[in-house]
Amino acid sequence: MDLILSVFALLVAAVICIWLEFVVPSHGILAIFFLLLCMVALVISAFVSMDFAALTVIILLVMIPTAGWCGFRYYPNSPIARRIFLHKPAPTSLPANELRYFINKTGVAESVLRPSGVCTIEQQRFACVSESAQIEAGVKIRVIGISGNYLIVAPLV
Repeated sequence: MDLILSVFALLVAAVICIWLEFVVPSHGILAIFFLLLCMVALVISAFVSMDFAALTVIILLVMIPTAGWCGFRYYPNSPIARRIFLHKPAPTSLPANELRYFINKTGVAESVLRPSGVCTIEQQRFACVSESAQIEAGVKIRVIGISGNYLIVAPLV
């Protein structure tokens, strides 16, 4: 009976190790402990009986893929992963009704507009579309309209 409780204690410790692996940056050391604890639990269960060893194998066949699935599912939201992974940049475009403010404002083409690119108007960067022809980077532009979330611009003459 003591060996059976020891096997279940080892399996619980293995689950705790793999959970900690996804929370604490251990560089795989806790994952190795997880695998070692699973193997030790399997060996001890073989000393109890072959039926109990088969039950332990079934538990491990469920526990290991479940631990992997949980890790891949929840790791990106963990505190460690939030520091490691890149985040989506905040949208820089304004709603169309707020873009109306920039009509007839002047700015500079930051990239080549062929026909779309980036312009700076009043120290803010916007996605812009040229009215007709290609506009080179560095050319002064004037906003003449709005199309969706794009400012329609023409070169300033």
